[in-house]
Amino acid sequence: MAGEAGERLALWLLVGVVAAIGVGSFLFHTFATRWALIADVAPITLFMVGYLAYALRAFLGLGWLAIGGILPAFLYAGSLTSSLTCAAAEGAGTPGEPGGVEPCLNGSLGYLPALVSLLIIGLVADRRGMKAGRLLLVAGGIFIVSMLFRTIDRDVCGTTSLLGHARGTHALWHVLNATMLYLLLKAAIERRSQGQ
Repeated sequence: MAGEAGERLALWLLVGVVAAIGVGSFLFHTFATRWALIADVAPITLFMVGYLAYALRAFLGLGWLAIGGILPAFLYAGSLTSSLTCAAAEGAGTPGEPGGVEPCLNGSLGYLPALVSLLIIGLVADRRGMKAGRLLLVAGGIFIVSMLFRTIDRDVCGTTSLLGHARGTHALWHVLNATMLYLLLKAAIERRSQGQ
């Protein structure tokens, strides 16, 4: 990183973006409007790009030129996987409607580039003997499970209930992602404190 002060600033920015993710998610799940959707999605995207840049620099030691080439490819891959749809058997309805077109894996496929990046960086860092590598791999494992719960949420929503209301598995997606974000921040903070 560009000096201790620059790395400290980068870490504080990542912590701030995680806080914004919590606020944005609360707003979207409370209001479910277009502006609330933006408040939900924008910090998530910003964190994925920001943490990827940080991890490529801090854990893999890549230069800014290489990072500048990887980030657009990452965003393109995320856009591509997010836009993939799985058509229902018949009809040309709207998304979410019978006969409509749904995002593949209930929209979880859009997170595949983030998962793959996390696992690759975790493996490389672990092979280099960095303690953060294990944390990144555990975070990746948690992310796999959280994506599974997000994927099956709509299918099991009608069969799971609490206090007479359908619940699904969406809450588990959020709890596991919060755990994953904690581990990602912990890996970055510990790397800095240990000088790895």
